[in-house]
Amino acid sequence: MGRRAGRRRDRRRARHRDRHRFPHGVRAAPTRAGAAEPLGASVFRTWVLPFEALSVLLLAALIGAIVLSRTDIRGRE
Repeated sequence: MGRRAGRRRDRRRARHRDRHRFPHGVRAAPTRAGAAEPLGASVFRTWVLPFEALSVLLLAALIGAIVLSRTDIRGRE
């Protein structure tokens, strides 16, 4: 068996393995080793401020809902 036949067999095995792992012909995206670090840096550089603004907004909404739902506030009788 030559190199070519061995490579062909390996490709067939990989297709068979992927076909049973991912339904409906979906294939895994090729990834580079160590891709998490640039992805994390990009996400934190781009989305930190909107995330923090949203967290403050949600906190204010939560506090407002608690204040509005209280029945034992002085002055309201």
